[in-house]
Amino acid sequence: MNWDRIVFIIAGLLTIWLVAAEIQRSNKARLPWRLLATVVAIGALLAMALPLRLPPVHAPTQEKVIVLTDGFDTDTVKALYNPHTSVYAADSLAWVKGRRWNAQWMPYPENWVQAGKTIQVVGSGLAPYQLSSGSFVFHPSPTPAGVIHISWKQRLATGEALQVQGQYSRSQHKAVKLLLYGLHAPLDSQLIPAAAAADNVPFTLTARPKHSGGAVYRIIAMQGSDTLSNDPLPVFVTPADTLNVLLLAAMPDAENRFLKDWLGSHGSKVAMRTVISKARYDQGFMNRHKDALPLTAASLAHYDLVVADAAALQALPGPDLAAIAAQVEQGMGLLVKADSGQNTHAFYTQGIGLQTATAAQEQVIVWKDGQQLMAPLHTGQAVYIRPGDGVQPLHTDDKGHVMSAIHLYGRGRIVTSTLTDTYTWQLAAQADNYAQVWSQLLQKTAREKPASDAVYGETAFPLPHTPVSLFRESNHPPQDTTLAFAPNSAMPFRWQATAWPRSAGWQAIESGSPWYVYTEKDWQSLRSAARLQITEAYTRQPIRELTETNIRSNQDQGLPMPPLYFFLAFLAAAGFLWLERKL
Repeated sequence: MNWDRIVFIIAGLLTIWLVAAEIQRSNKARLPWRLLATVVAIGALLAMALPLRLPPVHAPTQEKVIVLTDGFDTDTVKALYNPHTSVYAADSLAWVKGRRWNAQWMPYPENWVQAGKTIQVVGSGLAPYQLSSGSFVFHPSPTPAGVIHISWKQRLATGEALQVQGQYSRSQHKAVKLLLYGLHAPLDSQLIPAAAAADNVPFTLTARPKHSGGAVYRIIAMQGSDTLSNDPLPVFVTPADTLNVLLLAAMPDAENRFLKDWLGSHGSKVAMRTVISKARYDQGFMNRHKDALPLTAASLAHYDLVVADAAALQALPGPDLAAIAAQVEQGMGLLVKADSGQNTHAFYTQGIGLQTATAAQEQVIVWKDGQQLMAPLHTGQAVYIRPGDGVQPLHTDDKGHVMSAIHLYGRGRIVTSTLTDTYTWQLAAQADNYAQVWSQLLQKTAREKPASDAVYGETAFPLPHTPVSLFRESNHPPQDTTLAFAPNSAMPFRWQATAWPRSAGWQAIESGSPWYVYTEKDWQSLRSAARLQITEAYTRQPIRELTETNIRSNQDQGLPMPPLYFFLAFLAAAGFLWLERKL
């Protein structure tokens, strides 16, 4: 027995009982009106319980709703539009362009749905939160020209390279030049050559930030003297951590002295022990107290890393070397400046093979860190590192020789470096190159510290006045009164929050590093390409397929009758019956 039959039976029995009660009343005044009010009240309740519909009226001129999105094709809209068609704009840009069709700005999909009418979405597609409008017909616009994919690391350590990679959709027959612009100067560029047909071209742009804190770089696309796009690229450079470093030198030399002075000038605590003769050492200290520098497990536990010449390590007594190995296993870092005569059976050479340089004379080496070419370094290079399993290269020269590499040892990391005479960068006014190389070497080697209380965004390219998902990783509840962080049930160390930024730009919070909010004019080609992709994927789902058969079946049901009218009729009839008894 279905719901409609149950409702009719209950309504019939209730009507018979109420009519009989009215007839049996001793007061026969206004009996016809009482019976009519009783029947009206029961009928109104019945109409509210059933989905009553008006007879279907097939009006081809009113069977669609047009929803405009950014980048819509005017010819497509003209073919769909007629004077009786409702036109809505899903975003502000489409609303401005759609005024000729009297488009109403209606970004929320629940306002698009009209009984018996199909939704025709025209343009670059819908945002994720707008994909709850049920079934619709999508008329996609062509993939826009410009950057359609981009990726970069938004949070960098001091000295770390900024590498921007992506894809550029070219649809014109002219070449386009991509510029990475920052700090009032062009930093890198790539030419996107002209092509006869539209396609996607990968690009890579690199730079080496020299600032600390937040900065907004720009990705500029130029065609001749015309600027096609100019979009922001926010980057936050975290200040370098101050380290507790122990330097072990086999002899006094300029390389170790410059390194000690450079570390001390950047706030690190430095202790240096240099062999001057058998069993005699010279000691130096910066930013810390003086002591005897014993190489024991207790004293080494306070250091983040040890930087040592291979000859200095080989000259250490067995207990001292064992203490260093034990601390590396516990997480301390070890940076070994290798040479051709180092012990190949020591713990720090496991997995590391050296090969002798073919050129005996002094040569010019161009360091190559990823895509970043550095200033030439004049050195009499003696050895290189032989690539092997479990060894990750860090620096190579222009010929592919590995100059520094890292491998794991227990919980710690050992970096082997064959770089020599890097102090000549300092003498040649190339301090930036010196800082870049040594910052990376030290950061890769040093003992891992607890994760900083940084805030990360899960929402790509967040906009003002829209929800933005944020998270941070911490073992303790974040102390922030501006955002309500809740723990993740699956990962207790992960804390999540939702923010509603009011304006674009860097967003500061009480604890943690800031995050960036874009404007609606930023990265328009990328946003359009993303909306095209997710909207097409949504419409390909079987549950979303829209055919003429189910469109016509929905129209044949007719429009639902508003329940408000039946409710008012019930109130009027029930009110009359109540008032009549008072008379």
